[in-house]
Amino acid sequence: MVDAHKPLMHTNENSAAAIQWRSGQLISSRFDDIYFSSADGIAESTYVFVEGNRLPERIDSRPDKSDWHILELGFGTGLNFLNTVAFFQSGKLPARLVYSSCELYPLSPDVLEKSLETFRSLDSLVATFRPVYNSLWDCWCQNGPGWYSCYLPQFNCVLQLALMSAADMLSDLLQPNATVNQITAAKKNQAPKLRPGPVDAIYMDGFAPAKNPAMWSFEIIENLARLSGPGTSLATFSAAGQLKRDLIQAGFQVQKIPGFGRKREMITARFLSQVTGA
Repeated sequence: MVDAHKPLMHTNENSAAAIQWRSGQLISSRFDDIYFSSADGIAESTYVFVEGNRLPERIDSRPDKSDWHILELGFGTGLNFLNTVAFFQSGKLPARLVYSSCELYPLSPDVLEKSLETFRSLDSLVATFRPVYNSLWDCWCQNGPGWYSCYLPQFNCVLQLALMSAADMLSDLLQPNATVNQITAAKKNQAPKLRPGPVDAIYMDGFAPAKNPAMWSFEIIENLARLSGPGTSLATFSAAGQLKRDLIQAGFQVQKIPGFGRKREMITARFLSQVTGA
């Protein structure tokens, strides 16, 4: 069951993703960029985001078993979400996953399912998620941009999907009173209020900065910093010099490491402190 919370002021846009298939590769027609690596999407997601944020060692060493909050820019096909759920399940981690993500141009259910069908190791998760996404899609078609929250007991996860721009999502998360309507669930308070921060890890997975600059603006970086606390991690496939400079200016310690596959470098970062005046 899905509940929708429509914020007061958001970009007035309700448009599905424009896509095309090139040799079996899913491409965004609007941004002329791929959704994930044609070589191995799961390996890329694991290397860049799960390992790039050092989730295995950090979660294992965490003294308490409270919710683990991941913030993603760019839900896309849901591959990072499902791969992160698989990681949590493989380790039988007791911490509940709270996964907040945005997508201004959502994929239709049939396109999303086709894009994930090659990832056989995720078959059971995709089968569980399919009716949930169908419901999310139907709600979005009826209500337009807004927050769509659902508790997934099979995943021990709360998905807070913001079908809106990244700027609008971050603005909502920075409002202490912004909430997602609680869904009917087996236990009380399983779909929590939107938290102003800090988040534990950030996945920056929008289309490339040159293709989609709005997703990588300094305003976005500043608001990510405002949602971070000491030790909040960030990972992205991008190694753009401007992104590195903006992250440092916003209070992140930045490191470039080898990228996935043919990509020479990528960025990982750790938040140190809020810059005065940010």
